[in-house]
Amino acid sequence: MTHPDLYSQVRHLWRGRVRRPVVQWCDDNLRLSERVTWQAGPWHTAAFPYEAGIFWLWQHPRVETLTLQWGTRLGKTVLIPALAAWAACNDPGPALIACANHNSAKTFVREKLYPMLEDCRETAPMLLSESQRAFPVVDLRQMLVYLAWAGSTTALAEKAIRYAFLTELDKWPAEESREADPETLALERTKDWPNRKILKEGTPTIEGVSRLEANLRSADVVLHYHVPCPHCGAFQVLQFKQVRWAKEGEKNIPSLARETAYYECAQCKGEIRDEHRHGMLRRGVWAPPDYR
Repeated sequence: MTHPDLYSQVRHLWRGRVRRPVVQWCDDNLRLSERVTWQAGPWHTAAFPYEAGIFWLWQHPRVETLTLQWGTRLGKTVLIPALAAWAACNDPGPALIACANHNSAKTFVREKLYPMLEDCRETAPMLLSESQRAFPVVDLRQMLVYLAWAGSTTALAEKAIRYAFLTELDKWPAEESREADPETLALERTKDWPNRKILKEGTPTIEGVSRLEANLRSADVVLHYHVPCPHCGAFQVLQFKQVRWAKEGEKNIPSLARETAYYECAQCKGEIRDEHRHGMLRRGVWAPPDYR
């Protein structure tokens, strides 16, 4: 072997890992499994454009914690397996996925995490065979993912971790453990990592006792997803109070509501129909509440 060849190989070994942008990596490598969703097929961030902003913030060096207070069926729980897969291939570190209870943790790993990891061309070779797998740990060879749940002091406080994913946070009980609040215990595990990343997600429940609400009150920055009206171009956050539908007198008829429902622009009062939805979402932006 010549000296130039040897130098080239040594330089390759010492070269730092290339951290590919999350959006690009997900679009190139992930797919949604038919075991999980009727929308099975290759991952396309463009289908859920608001997720692109989350991915960008996750990779930003000055962002440590993201709290997602979203409605149901918007893809928030799919983000966690996607980010865990990206981390394993681009920036490995021990990870924790914490759920509300033991059953939800087992369901998450079986129905969301493993299907995505198995169908990803880069993570599939990292996985152990099914006979070697042991809950509550997912072994990706160069990265371990621990599953935990509120109420288990050992599971929540055992090992130091870099990535913390807290799912359906508003379903977590208050101070289930005698040692401490479960959310506090989970976050304590990240304190040894200066470059830690934390994602909390869930659907809001009761105002005043919501964990998500409390997290947002203490956040440095709060962002909403604003979309433009297809008629006047005014940006606005979609709210249920702007939904309109026909009635029979004062009576609501479900079938009539489904046929006639539309969204009324808060500015121009124009009728926004379902066919406008994808175009609006693609042009949307994450911005402070008063963005116009």
